[in-house]
Amino acid sequence: MSTETERISREGIELKIREIIAEKIEKKKFENNKPFEELGADSLDITEVIIEIEEEFAVDMSKEDYAKINTPGKLIAYVQNKANYSKVRP
Repeated sequence: MSTETERISREGIELKIREIIAEKIEKKKFENNKPFEELGADSLDITEVIIEIEEEFAVDMSKEDYAKINTPGKLIAYVQNKANYSKVRP
């Protein structure tokens, strides 16, 4: 089995995260600084977003960090800071 490494920029991370969020909350347009709840997301939606993002970017989020992230912007910044800008997919 070969391993493919894909380089991704900070902007690419933001675009992908916004795509994941948009799919889960069923809204194409939203502001990064609005709390998830104001965007119509419930706790299950947020959990599903986090799980998908952890898998997509190979980032593990602690419970403490999860509790602090209440907007798309905070989530994007968190992943941008944790990601090494390359993701490995088997």
